[in-house]
Amino acid sequence: MLLICGTALGTLYSSISSIILLTTNKELHSIYTWILGSFNGRGWNEFYFTLPSAIISVIIMFSIMSSLDLLSSGQKNALSLGVNVKKLRILVLISGALAVSVSVCAGGTINFVGLIAPHIVRKFTSSKGKTLIPFSMIFGAIILLISDTIARTVIAPSELPAGVITSILGVPFFLSLIIKKNR
Repeated sequence: MLLICGTALGTLYSSISSIILLTTNKELHSIYTWILGSFNGRGWNEFYFTLPSAIISVIIMFSIMSSLDLLSSGQKNALSLGVNVKKLRILVLISGALAVSVSVCAGGTINFVGLIAPHIVRKFTSSKGKTLIPFSMIFGAIILLISDTIARTVIAPSELPAGVITSILGVPFFLSLIIKKNR
Protein backbone atom coordinates (compact mmCIF):
# COMPACT_ATOMS: atom_id res chain seq x y z
CA MET A 1 0.00 0.00 0.00
CA LEU A 2 2.89 2.33 0.78
CA LEU A 3 4.36 1.66 -2.65
CA ILE A 4 1.04 2.35 -4.39
CA CYS A 5 0.49 5.59 -2.46
CA GLY A 6 4.06 6.64 -3.21
CA THR A 7 3.54 5.97 -6.90
CA ALA A 8 0.31 7.97 -6.96
CA LEU A 9 1.81 10.93 -5.10
CA GLY A 10 4.97 10.77 -7.22
CA THR A 11 2.85 11.07 -10.33
CA LEU A 12 0.97 14.04 -8.88
CA TYR A 13 4.17 15.86 -7.90
CA SER A 14 5.69 15.06 -11.27
CA SER A 15 2.70 16.68 -12.95
CA ILE A 16 3.04 19.80 -10.82
CA SER A 17 6.78 20.00 -11.58
CA SER A 18 6.04 19.56 -15.24
CA ILE A 19 3.57 22.44 -15.22
CA ILE A 20 6.29 24.65 -13.77
CA LEU A 21 8.86 23.45 -16.34
CA LEU A 22 6.47 23.83 -19.25
CA THR A 23 5.70 27.40 -18.38
CA THR A 24 9.34 28.46 -17.88
CA ASN A 25 11.57 26.60 -20.35
CA LYS A 26 10.63 26.72 -24.04
CA GLU A 27 13.42 24.36 -25.22
CA LEU A 28 12.17 21.41 -23.20
CA HIS A 29 8.53 21.99 -24.12
CA SER A 30 8.24 19.46 -26.96
CA ILE A 31 10.00 16.69 -25.02
CA TYR A 32 7.88 17.21 -21.94
CA THR A 33 4.62 17.39 -23.84
CA TRP A 34 5.25 13.96 -25.33
CA ILE A 35 6.41 12.48 -22.02
CA LEU A 36 3.35 13.87 -20.27
CA GLY A 37 0.95 13.01 -23.07
CA SER A 38 -0.50 15.55 -25.44
CA PHE A 39 -2.51 15.60 -28.63
CA ASN A 40 -1.12 18.97 -29.66
CA GLY A 41 0.08 18.84 -33.27
CA ARG A 42 -1.48 15.43 -33.92
CA GLY A 43 -3.62 15.00 -36.99
CA TRP A 44 -4.97 12.58 -39.55
CA ASN A 45 -1.52 11.21 -40.45
CA GLU A 46 -1.03 9.94 -36.90
CA PHE A 47 -4.58 8.60 -36.86
CA TYR A 48 -4.10 6.58 -40.05
CA PHE A 49 -0.68 5.36 -38.86
CA THR A 50 -2.07 3.99 -35.59
CA LEU A 51 -5.42 2.74 -36.93
CA PRO A 52 -4.36 -0.78 -38.10
CA SER A 53 -2.81 -1.69 -34.73
CA ALA A 54 -5.79 -0.27 -32.86
CA ILE A 55 -8.23 -2.29 -34.98
CA ILE A 56 -6.25 -5.50 -34.44
CA SER A 57 -6.18 -4.88 -30.68
CA VAL A 58 -9.93 -4.26 -30.53
CA ILE A 59 -10.70 -7.34 -32.64
CA ILE A 60 -8.58 -9.54 -30.38
CA MET A 61 -10.17 -8.12 -27.22
CA PHE A 62 -13.71 -8.47 -28.53
CA SER A 63 -13.04 -12.06 -29.62
CA ILE A 64 -11.91 -13.13 -26.13
CA MET A 65 -14.45 -11.25 -24.01
CA SER A 66 -16.54 -14.28 -23.10
CA SER A 67 -13.44 -16.28 -22.18
CA LEU A 68 -12.31 -13.43 -19.93
CA ASP A 69 -15.66 -13.58 -18.15
CA LEU A 70 -15.10 -17.29 -17.53
CA LEU A 71 -11.56 -16.63 -16.30
CA SER A 72 -12.85 -14.04 -13.82
CA SER A 73 -14.50 -16.90 -11.91
CA GLY A 74 -11.09 -18.46 -11.36
CA GLN A 75 -8.49 -20.35 -13.37
CA LYS A 76 -9.72 -23.79 -12.31
CA ASN A 77 -13.31 -22.98 -13.26
CA ALA A 78 -12.22 -21.55 -16.61
CA LEU A 79 -10.12 -24.65 -17.35
CA SER A 80 -13.03 -26.93 -16.46
CA LEU A 81 -15.26 -24.95 -18.84
CA GLY A 82 -12.81 -25.48 -21.72
CA VAL A 83 -10.90 -22.19 -21.70
CA ASN A 84 -7.29 -22.47 -22.84
CA VAL A 85 -5.93 -20.16 -20.14
CA LYS A 86 -2.38 -20.02 -21.53
CA LYS A 87 -3.62 -19.00 -24.98
CA LEU A 88 -6.06 -16.52 -23.45
CA ARG A 89 -3.33 -14.83 -21.42
CA ILE A 90 -1.11 -14.54 -24.50
CA LEU A 91 -3.97 -12.98 -26.47
CA VAL A 92 -4.66 -10.51 -23.64
CA LEU A 93 -0.98 -9.56 -23.54
CA ILE A 94 -0.86 -9.10 -27.32
CA SER A 95 -4.03 -7.02 -27.35
CA GLY A 96 -2.91 -4.95 -24.37
CA ALA A 97 0.57 -4.39 -25.81
CA LEU A 98 -0.90 -3.26 -29.13
CA ALA A 99 -3.39 -0.95 -27.42
CA VAL A 100 -0.77 0.61 -25.17
CA SER A 101 1.79 1.01 -27.94
CA VAL A 102 -0.69 2.63 -30.30
CA SER A 103 -1.90 4.92 -27.52
CA VAL A 104 1.60 6.04 -26.60
CA CYS A 105 2.39 6.51 -30.28
CA ALA A 106 -0.66 8.71 -30.71
CA GLY A 107 -0.42 10.89 -27.62
CA GLY A 108 2.54 10.04 -25.42
CA THR A 109 2.24 8.64 -21.93
CA ILE A 110 -1.13 9.54 -20.45
CA ASN A 111 -1.70 8.22 -16.93
CA PHE A 112 -4.72 6.80 -15.11
CA VAL A 113 -7.27 6.64 -17.95
CA GLY A 114 -7.06 2.84 -17.98
CA LEU A 115 -7.70 2.82 -14.24
CA ILE A 116 -10.43 5.43 -14.00
CA ALA A 117 -12.62 4.42 -16.95
CA PRO A 118 -13.27 0.74 -16.05
CA HIS A 119 -13.89 1.52 -12.38
CA ILE A 120 -16.48 4.17 -13.17
CA VAL A 121 -18.10 2.10 -15.93
CA ARG A 122 -18.32 -0.91 -13.58
CA LYS A 123 -20.45 1.17 -11.19
CA PHE A 124 -23.04 1.85 -13.90
CA THR A 125 -22.97 -1.40 -15.89
CA SER A 126 -22.13 -4.99 -15.17
CA SER A 127 -18.60 -6.25 -14.76
CA LYS A 128 -19.02 -8.64 -17.68
CA GLY A 129 -16.59 -8.11 -20.53
CA LYS A 130 -19.34 -7.69 -23.11
CA THR A 131 -20.38 -4.42 -21.51
CA LEU A 132 -17.32 -3.42 -19.50
CA ILE A 133 -14.77 -3.47 -22.34
CA PRO A 134 -16.66 -1.43 -24.97
CA PHE A 135 -18.06 1.07 -22.46
CA SER A 136 -14.62 1.47 -20.85
CA MET A 137 -13.19 2.25 -24.29
CA ILE A 138 -15.88 4.86 -24.91
CA PHE A 139 -15.63 6.37 -21.43
CA GLY A 140 -11.82 6.42 -21.64
CA ALA A 141 -12.12 8.38 -24.87
CA ILE A 142 -14.53 10.80 -23.18
CA ILE A 143 -12.09 11.26 -20.27
CA LEU A 144 -9.30 12.01 -22.77
CA LEU A 145 -11.49 14.45 -24.69
CA ILE A 146 -12.47 16.32 -21.52
CA SER A 147 -8.87 16.31 -20.25
CA ASP A 148 -7.56 17.58 -23.57
CA THR A 149 -10.20 20.32 -23.65
CA ILE A 150 -9.28 21.41 -20.12
CA ALA A 151 -5.58 21.25 -21.01
CA ARG A 152 -6.12 23.49 -24.04
CA THR A 153 -8.16 26.10 -22.18
CA VAL A 154 -6.89 26.32 -18.60
CA ILE A 155 -3.82 28.46 -19.42
CA ALA A 156 -4.84 29.65 -22.88
CA PRO A 157 -3.24 30.64 -25.21
CA SER A 158 -0.65 28.13 -23.95
CA GLU A 159 -1.54 24.49 -23.59
CA LEU A 160 -0.91 21.88 -20.94
CA PRO A 161 -0.43 18.24 -21.92
CA ALA A 162 -3.61 16.19 -21.44
CA GLY A 163 -1.60 13.71 -19.36
CA VAL A 164 -1.10 16.36 -16.68
CA ILE A 165 -4.85 16.78 -16.33
CA THR A 166 -5.48 13.00 -16.23
CA SER A 167 -2.80 12.66 -13.54
CA ILE A 168 -4.30 15.45 -11.45
CA LEU A 169 -7.72 13.80 -11.76
CA GLY A 170 -6.40 10.26 -11.43
CA VAL A 171 -4.34 10.53 -8.25
CA PRO A 172 -7.28 11.42 -5.95
CA PHE A 173 -9.39 8.75 -7.66
CA PHE A 174 -6.63 6.17 -7.21
CA LEU A 175 -6.11 7.09 -3.55
CA SER A 176 -9.87 6.91 -2.91
CA LEU A 177 -9.89 3.37 -4.31
CA ILE A 178 -7.08 2.38 -1.95
CA ILE A 179 -8.74 3.97 1.08
CA LYS A 180 -12.09 2.41 0.19
CA LYS A 181 -10.50 -1.03 -0.20
CA ASN A 182 -8.81 -0.80 3.22
CA ARG A 183 -12.10 0.09 4.94
